[in-house]
Amino acid sequence: MFADPANHPSQKTHDGRRIPIHKIRVKASVTTWDIGEGPRRRHVAAKAGSNHHTVIVADLDENGNETKWTDHPVTRFEVMQRRRRGEPIVQRDWGDNRRFKFSLSGNECLEFKDKHGDNHIYRINGISEGDIELTLHWDARTQKERRKTKSRERASGEKLRKGKARKVRVTYLGCVIPAND
Repeated sequence: MFADPANHPSQKTHDGRRIPIHKIRVKASVTTWDIGEGPRRRHVAAKAGSNHHTVIVADLDENGNETKWTDHPVTRFEVMQRRRRGEPIVQRDWGDNRRFKFSLSGNECLEFKDKHGDNHIYRINGISEGDIELTLHWDARTQKERRKTKSRERASGEKLRKGKARKVRVTYLGCVIPAND
């Protein structure tokens, strides 16, 4: 359609002439991260969906019983900074009255009970604050196809606690093994 210059839009001037528009520039406000030092310093656009993993942490009462699970997403940028500083990628120490349960990254597996009380294995599709997107592990359709049919499950840290979630690995032979993260 736009390959033919006759189809290009035009703008009318104050004296009545028509000026065809062949190019446009779009300005956008973009959040950037600074990467590198000195002459190697550059600015990289922080894009949506750039979370590397999330950490599930249990809040404990005074008796040491778990009262609530929360999820804490970690961006790819933060992972890169931790690696550069020589720190562990996954933070396991959360202080008093909090306990690390497990971390979740894209395509890892999680077993928990659904709203009907049935145990299922889910695969992690996406991670954001308070929202972990899951699909059943046997669903091999593309992400675009799954979104059309709305065959996804959404979970928060608290929903995982109520479903007695645990991180698992599924072997090539189909054996389900605890991940012991």
